[in-house]
Amino acid sequence: MSWQIAIVGIAIAIGGIADRPALAQDGQTPGAPGRPGAQRGVIAAQDEFWTAFNACDLAGMEARLTEDVEFYHDKEGMNATRQKVAASMLTGRCDPPSDRQVRREAVAGTEELHLLTDGYALASGEHRFLNRTSDGIVRHDSIARYTALWKDTASGWQMSRVLSYDHRADLPHLAPVPTTPEQFGALTGAYVLDDGTALPLSVTDGTLVLGEGAQAFTLVHLGEGRFGVKDRWLQFRLGDGRIEIFDEGQLVASGAKEGE
Repeated sequence: MSWQIAIVGIAIAIGGIADRPALAQDGQTPGAPGRPGAQRGVIAAQDEFWTAFNACDLAGMEARLTEDVEFYHDKEGMNATRQKVAASMLTGRCDPPSDRQVRREAVAGTEELHLLTDGYALASGEHRFLNRTSDGIVRHDSIARYTALWKDTASGWQMSRVLSYDHRADLPHLAPVPTTPEQFGALTGAYVLDDGTALPLSVTDGTLVLGEGAQAFTLVHLGEGRFGVKDRWLQFRLGDGRIEIFDEGQLVASGAKEGE
């Protein structure tokens, strides 16, 4: 698949819990039962649930849900019962086999876990979902917030209520590095990729623009000859008369400046 094809948005809509949440002070809130191992138990249950999710393991997911679990989603509404909630998270990506293999990852630094009274725990944070598409590249898709109520049951810690909300596209966070017009000017010209594709690089309104028309990219300088774009996980490396194009961190195309 060409690097020019836009990242496919599929708006994965699932709730979830962080893999390694930060604990409240001393691991619990005032009045919470200090049962030894409770914190580790919740974290282990979270690991089991999301390992099962990433492996399309329906039984493994169901084992970490209460029979009367309720799942509230800002895009798809409410769902309930263990079987329906677990099945809804796998529909369209696991059965029948799909080339859109979804993987969930916690967003570092956002997770919190608080033990409550009467054998409950509250987990919250953000997580992202990535897709391995037919071209073999794992692509950032969506990011969302979640809150989940865990319950200590005879079968171990299980989720009984889940909220999934603030779903949005997972876009790169770029930190622009100031560049002089002279530095930009030294990079401009016509580049030809190894497959023969011609890409003009020009300066428009003080910014570098690669390509033309619908395939034009406004580049953000990230330093040391690296450039990104705001709405794609694409990066470009320019220098010494060469261009390299990276899609989700993988080198997908390269070429040279005409005349060099």
